[in-house]
Amino acid sequence: MTIERRKMENIISDATRRNWDRLSVNTDGKLKSRANKQKSLKKIIPVEYLQDTDKINLIEKISETYTGTVTEVIYNIAVSLLQIEGIYERPSVQEILLDFQRENNIDLMPISEIIPRFNRKDDFLGALYQSLLTEGDKNKNGSYYTPRQIVNDMLYEFDLTEGTNFLDPCCGSGAFLMGVRTNNPSNLFGIEKDPIAAFIAKVNLVLSYKDVDFVPNILCGDFLQDDEFFSSNDRFDFIATNPPWGSKKKIVSNLIDSKESFVHFFVKSYNLLKKGGKTNFLFPESILNVKSHKVIREFIISNQDLNEIHQYSSSFTGVVTNFISMKFTKGVKTNKIKVRNKNEEFYVEYTAFGHTENKVFSLLKPQEEQIIEKVLMKSVYSLSSSQWALGIVTGNNKEKLKSIDGPNLEKIYTGKEIDKFKLREAKHYIYYDRASFQQVAKDEIYRAKEKLVYKFVSNKLMFAYDDSSSLFLNSANILIPNIPGMSTKTVLAFLNSSLYQFLYEKLFGELKVLKGNLSELPFPKIDPKTNNELTNLVDEIIYKGKNNQEEIDKIVYRLFGLDKEMIVGY
Repeated sequence: MTIERRKMENIISDATRRNWDRLSVNTDGKLKSRANKQKSLKKIIPVEYLQDTDKINLIEKISETYTGTVTEVIYNIAVSLLQIEGIYERPSVQEILLDFQRENNIDLMPISEIIPRFNRKDDFLGALYQSLLTEGDKNKNGSYYTPRQIVNDMLYEFDLTEGTNFLDPCCGSGAFLMGVRTNNPSNLFGIEKDPIAAFIAKVNLVLSYKDVDFVPNILCGDFLQDDEFFSSNDRFDFIATNPPWGSKKKIVSNLIDSKESFVHFFVKSYNLLKKGGKTNFLFPESILNVKSHKVIREFIISNQDLNEIHQYSSSFTGVVTNFISMKFTKGVKTNKIKVRNKNEEFYVEYTAFGHTENKVFSLLKPQEEQIIEKVLMKSVYSLSSSQWALGIVTGNNKEKLKSIDGPNLEKIYTGKEIDKFKLREAKHYIYYDRASFQQVAKDEIYRAKEKLVYKFVSNKLMFAYDDSSSLFLNSANILIPNIPGMSTKTVLAFLNSSLYQFLYEKLFGELKVLKGNLSELPFPKIDPKTNNELTNLVDEIIYKGKNNQEEIDKIVYRLFGLDKEMIVGY
């Protein structure tokens, strides 16, 4: 089977889509099934690592043909590459090969395929190794290698002059080490706990610097656990890497209170930087806003030396989450952070990172920051003292939900029936037996005289009003607001306004509508006249079918000293 060549620029390659399909993954990164990826025995060729179709086809042939162990295949292909490039007999190269051969008891095996000449722009050995590993093994260890395009982008300012050095603390097959520009490869350092990957990195480096006789400074071990790699005086000018994300292995460290491996990699690397040294890390985009990553955001804010955030629009094999890179210059404080993405470049004030309880990194453009500041100046109240509840978890919807009304049944709504301001007709009925449900809120919440309900999974705030004491499934959450001087319907008007959609997206950057975020939304103090005006507008929407959205937006904008034109696109 021939895999079509594609460059990973602004689109995901057809080959990658086919790979994802083999993994039961959609192109949006969502699993088609609930299968545990860590148990997957599938093997996938990372097509983004290579420059041409012939190499991809060769890897596919080798992975299907050769019966030796992964270690044996990698070693023998490495020997062939070194022979082709004429450095196999070099003593330093023999030292690398013999060490690995002795440790793994490897025999030479004949390689019938024509092995391509080494090209520093791709990573044939690394791509082959990734193709021989199961997706389960790679997922357990977070070992997905970084494509050259991303490596080059992250290293574009990393030129090693005489006397400067570079470290990759989880170097894999050596992509970042090969990508750094230097005349002295002895100033390149890498650490990798996978012995095969460490071997590949050494081979890649000696092939990259064929004119230099040296043994690469690639150390095999666990950067987080092994402290003997460097003395207390060792410091680096440059550090860049793609650390493992989501590794399930227990982390024993007193560096920072986090369960995420990439957080510990970053903090330990940061501590190894010289003052004025630069580091660039690849992170999951969730580092910007997810609550569990608050501790690393606080660390970054406290040092105030983050220079740049690059938001990537592309993806690569094995990575189904959005990702970013963050570049720092240790000890050089700055008030602004450059933000780059596919379409634009702008600067964010450090003050934008302190608007929320969880220290969300809100990537606000100057105009957006001005709007937020205006809103916060007028803020008096929040939803923090309101009542919240989840919808009912039945434990067995198929059995307990009925499509036709009957004796002792009542309507129950789902998130799908929630529109702005009002509910659609319910499609299901249920017998309300609290003891039979897996999870249920207090009865007085469901039976409240009036309440608001909203979709949990939604890219838009969508709140509806209920005064019929109706039941809701857990795809809908419940809010009984408590804002002085505001009726429930007036609160509804604010939450469904264009301004509050803008605030939620910019302050929290979430695709889920979370209670913790909603409770932080700022509300102004209003007079009784304005409260009545907004309540009446909502009444006309609910009971008369009028479209009063524009009138509501105008009032909400006015209360914060804003106008519609200030918020472009909302």
